[in-house]
Amino acid sequence: MQADDFNAEVVVRFLRQNGIDARVDEPTGGFRYTLADPARDGHVRFACVCLRASISYALEAAFWCVKAKR
Repeated sequence: MQADDFNAEVVVRFLRQNGIDARVDEPTGGFRYTLADPARDGHVRFACVCLRASISYALEAAFWCVKAKR
């Protein structure tokens, strides 16, 4: 993961759209979320990992498309 592969605002928007109370953590550049049932934390973490991977792969695909155009 590269630092610019991650956009906390995108992750927060995704979590909120899926019913998770989330907010951007400005001081750290990351995000925080709150769950009614902390036992389900692993589910949210896995969703975030999948989303971050998706963002990373999208950037990789864009890179190769730009390279192909040169």
